Amino acid sequence: MAYARERFSTALSAVVGQSVHRAWDAADQTAFAGLHTPISSEQSEADTQILILGKGVIEYLSTKNSYRNEFKRRQQMSAHPRVRKAS
Repeated sequence: MAYARERFSTALSAVVGQSVHRAWDAADQTAFAGLHTPISSEQSEADTQILILGKGVIEYLSTKNSYRNEFKRRQQMSAHPRVRKAS
């Protein structure tokens, strides 16, 4: 799971030109590294794994960076090509 998050972060960073995830807290990094497929049929085990996954991917998105605005700007530029005036 950590590898998938890292690949996602790297790919999105390449698109927007800056980091999209903030640094881990030590406890959360350990919890994320311990993600696994549930080995019992207990719903609570699956719920715990889903919560850790959600926190690791969503809560650590860097909201300080303006990557959302940059992504929107790039989308708008590609959707509306510039029209050249006739000379």
